[in-house]
Amino acid sequence: MRVLVNQLYASGVHEKLVKRVMAVAAKEDPQYRHAEVSVAFVSDAVSRRLNRQYRHIDRPTDVLSFSELDVKKAEMISTGYVGEIVIAVPYTRRQAKRLLHSFREEVIILLIHGWLHLIGHDHIRNAAAVKMQRLEKRILRAYLSNN
Repeated sequence: MRVLVNQLYASGVHEKLVKRVMAVAAKEDPQYRHAEVSVAFVSDAVSRRLNRQYRHIDRPTDVLSFSELDVKKAEMISTGYVGEIVIAVPYTRRQAKRLLHSFREEVIILLIHGWLHLIGHDHIRNAAAVKMQRLEKRILRAYLSNN
């Protein structure tokens, strides 16, 4: 998997960590082994603007995913580019503190969550949410067992 990391807001997250998490996540489905994804670390202001523009929710959020897949057909674009995951650094720091774990752990969880959104999973309906949570846990366990 090819991963492009954009530090638009200083996160302190090493590119190596992002690439390892994304590689483990992509192994869940062989069609994504050679995929390309972008990960951007942004401010709360940028997160809020994107959330307002694309989701019509006027507040920052922890993670946003912008998929380039044809989700209805579940096909990867021929270029292999899957999309972009956007993580709001200040929001994520606060969230990690509130959830009583490290910023690093929260970033790993958000990368996995964002990836699953990119490839078409959601948590709107209960059954879909349960399936997505199972996948998140499986990918997190796989990552933790290898690192």
